[in-house]
Amino acid sequence: MPALTARDLIAIRTYGAPALAPSGDWIALVEQGIDPDQNRNTTRIVRWSVTRPDTTPTPLTRGPSDDKPAFAPDGRALAFLSRRGEPFRQIYLLPLDGGEAVRLTDLDGGVRDFAWLADGSGLVFIASLEDDRLVPQPDPDATESDPFVRYNRDVKVIERMYYRLDGEGYFGRRRSALCHLDLKSRQVRLLAGGPFDHKLAYVEGDGAATVVIANRGADPDRELPVKDLWRVPHDGSGPQRLTDLGLGVEEALATASGERYVLASLPSECGYAQRHLFRVTPDGRAAEDLTGRERGCFGEETAADIGMPASPVMFVGPDDRPWGSWSEAGRVGLARLDADDRIVQVLGGDRGLGGVVCLPDGRFAVCAGDPLHPGYVSLETAQATIARHEATPDWESSFVGSLSRPEGYTVHAPDGPAVDAWYMPPTSDATRDADGRHAAVLEVHGGPSGMYGYRFHFEFQLLCARGFGVAFSNPRGSTGYGDAFCKDIMADWGNHDYQDVIACMDGALARHPEIDPARTGVAGGSYGGFMVNWIVGHTDRFAAAVTMRSVVNRLSTMGTSDMGYLRTRQFGTGPWWESIEPYLHQSPLMWASNIRTPLLIEHQEGDLRCPIEQGEQLYMALKFLGREVRFVRYPDEFHGMSRGGKPWHRVHRLLEIERWFGGHLGAVAQSEAAR
Repeated sequence: MPALTARDLIAIRTYGAPALAPSGDWIALVEQGIDPDQNRNTTRIVRWSVTRPDTTPTPLTRGPSDDKPAFAPDGRALAFLSRRGEPFRQIYLLPLDGGEAVRLTDLDGGVRDFAWLADGSGLVFIASLEDDRLVPQPDPDATESDPFVRYNRDVKVIERMYYRLDGEGYFGRRRSALCHLDLKSRQVRLLAGGPFDHKLAYVEGDGAATVVIANRGADPDRELPVKDLWRVPHDGSGPQRLTDLGLGVEEALATASGERYVLASLPSECGYAQRHLFRVTPDGRAAEDLTGRERGCFGEETAADIGMPASPVMFVGPDDRPWGSWSEAGRVGLARLDADDRIVQVLGGDRGLGGVVCLPDGRFAVCAGDPLHPGYVSLETAQATIARHEATPDWESSFVGSLSRPEGYTVHAPDGPAVDAWYMPPTSDATRDADGRHAAVLEVHGGPSGMYGYRFHFEFQLLCARGFGVAFSNPRGSTGYGDAFCKDIMADWGNHDYQDVIACMDGALARHPEIDPARTGVAGGSYGGFMVNWIVGHTDRFAAAVTMRSVVNRLSTMGTSDMGYLRTRQFGTGPWWESIEPYLHQSPLMWASNIRTPLLIEHQEGDLRCPIEQGEQLYMALKFLGREVRFVRYPDEFHGMSRGGKPWHRVHRLLEIERWFGGHLGAVAQSEAAR
């Protein structure tokens, strides 16, 4: 079989966001892929018969930006979001008895999410509105006659504290508002707006109101992580507060029996606790923590550079109980809350999930991916897989036999807990020397919350195809191992986590004497990039390093990162400029004089999470010291470029990594980049 190359990234497709037709005999799901000629990521909706699972999914829409499929209650139409060459995403309606999709909304700012009313008379949706104005989206071909207006459209006037978000850009005066669309009249009404952002939770069963997630306090930006449930009647009478919990509510659902649940984080833990599932008391002022003592947590937590279209974490299952994806120790399955409030695993396996739907006969339609298969849809029972279709049909025949399979092992840092680690052996001899030893790379995941696990990771497979072994782990700070494990490194990066990732490399060397310890490298992005910067500032054991979209100065990110000011909770409550020591101590820049490892710095110029100035500071420090460093900058890209950026930038990035390690870790054969 042929060896994987960087350009093979372009061919990969995945499935996700499945929706079951009311008839119960087929599902709609989102197929995600790449259009190389247009240099863009694409999504379209496909259909798959679950009564004839041997058939291959077939296109239902043409794309290239169709997602979030939702069936009308009577099953005669499918609504979805799409841009279709327009400035913003709008709601479209596809009649399933034939005909083209019809655009239902035309709003400046577009639509973020939507849900059907139970009687099918209309939809509620979240729109991004400026000053609550329901106005048509602008004509992209229109020319403004006034040059003052024409040449000042790019000016940003900022007044709020939370004014931008990585991957979305600058908000201006836009807020996420709840609206109602009547299908018969096509009339749109504003239901809940104001200087607040709203997220759709669910529509009440009788269709009288929609429940949204919001912080509608006096200063919502300052307490951004704190969100509660608000009931918004469809009669226009205005939002009514349902809960006052002081939690970071992310999702919510209500069962037919009337119980209300929220999936929430703990703002006091500053992101260093797993999502908890709470049952809300009838008065909305208290919530019982149902999963806080669990090792795992609800949600898809695995980190990978091949994404799957996302589904909501939670849904009401066929037993009228909360169900959802469950992440634990690198695996993602389907779990439910039983009548005794215990977590019961329904589906397992060494994989990640892009969504699951429960079929009327007790089977499951599953969108998933695993270390050897980027994405597939399958029909399953709790005991067996009945049918399965790869999103990239020729993947099995082209590459699976030549890919590297992760081998799991456990390591212990001194006085530390058990840490899950994996090693992927090389699939070629390109770095093997005369003694039969090969080079290897240690990879560190971002977050730090999140986890590595049983997902397809293109970068790892590419390195293996070029002759490198790849070691990776879930050090302290990762999710999927309980709150205490996750919280361990809060305000203390570079201590226990550093010990754990070094133990991962030591464990790989001990288990695989064929690795040449003099030819090891280290790589990571975001928090993983911080860890690379920290490692090369504290040890010279690695022969080369790659730091991507990294953190190097935690003090300066407080004012330049989109989420910077929220991190004060980790170090106290006072202004960061009045107590700079904790931030500087957590900044690898302070140890830059120790860095002698050849370093490749990769960063995105539009990164709002870890701004480009972070990469610039490290590059200039190392250039000033006369050290070996290379700086690669990607214009018009956000923080998540490696997962969802422009396809050819992603390929270029992979080639840069391949060339850097190939040149410094003694590859015998030339890399693809060098050729």
